Amino acid sequence: MIKYNKKILKLVCFIFLFFTISIFAANFVTAGLIDESVLDEIDQHEARFVAFSGFSEGISLGQLANMVIKAFLGLLAIIFIILIIIGGYGWMMAGGDESKVTKAIETIRQAIIGLVIVVSAYAITYFVFNALPWGG
Repeated sequence: MIKYNKKILKLVCFIFLFFTISIFAANFVTAGLIDESVLDEIDQHEARFVAFSGFSEGISLGQLANMVIKAFLGLLAIIFIILIIIGGYGWMMAGGDESKVTKAIETIRQAIIGLVIVVSAYAITYFVFNALPWGG
């Protein structure tokens, strides 16, 4: 197993969580889930909760399922991209050791296969939910 510096792993995890949370928050706010008249009627604290949770009057169960599936597939894609980066780091740090290089190449290969599967699942999900009358 490739040994990694704990500080680097903590930094990568922090950056990953920060961007993941900010992407979800921005997605709910920019998805048009909140009507402007709703913002006028309730205070900003409640509006932020509604925006972040995604539970407003105009969202159906199919749309909610669509968002959850896409978010899950997006997280999986990010994980596989991180695995590709970890494999590349292991390959660079192998120092000519053939067994380490082989492990790194295998990690990269498996991560690419996983990424292809996730992208295919995302494409299928996109097609199916846009074909359904309640999913888009």
